[in-house]
Amino acid sequence: MDPDKLIDGISKEMSAALKDMGKAKSVEERLMYSEMIKNLTKSFGVFVGLMNELAYMEEDDDQGPF
Repeated sequence: MDPDKLIDGISKEMSAALKDMGKAKSVEERLMYSEMIKNLTKSFGVFVGLMNELAYMEEDDDQGPF
């Protein structure tokens, strides 16, 4: 799957979860959304880190052996 689509999808899910969390009435619901947002944020960080590492590796490949 395309990394850009994954990051876009995670961003949309985070946004939707934040909106739903704002509408939540009980503490249990807020906790559930909080944990969901925490997991989505960690996933987002993993993909951004991976894309950063891949971009760094591509820069090294362009320089050649010398």
